Amino acid sequence: MLCLSSGYPYAMEIYSERKNESSRMPLGEDVVTHTLPKIADKSRHEIYFDKFYTSCNLLKKLEDSRIRVTGTVRNNGIRQCPLINNITLAKETRGVMDYRSDGTVIICRWKDNVVVTVASNHQKHEPISNTKRYFKWTKKKMDVT
Repeated sequence: MLCLSSGYPYAMEIYSERKNESSRMPLGEDVVTHTLPKIADKSRHEIYFDKFYTSCNLLKKLEDSRIRVTGTVRNNGIRQCPLINNITLAKETRGVMDYRSDGTVIICRWKDNVVVTVASNHQKHEPISNTKRYFKWTKKKMDVT
């Protein structure tokens, strides 16, 4: 689904199957590749995906086309990236983060209620700021970096 900044959808497919049977790219990448031509001026847009569509390979391909992308990512979408693993990070306090960048794609993982991993070809890991989050054990909102 493609939406305006107001949230109004203007292009949508209810079910997206593989468009190119001979393609060796993953299904999510295939769907994105066939949806993006519907955008008139790609340089004026930022595209956000969920973890089904996001992979480092796709973000690099889209960077080559000057398309700005950010999305949550599965562990198998970051393959060799040496981030703190989910199990170790889950034991840390809320707000702990780790990130890596190859100059094209940045991958950032942090602990919130759960461990979250995001990849982008145009965002940075800074600025980091404080926010208030609710903690069950104190039953109040506290600052988190």
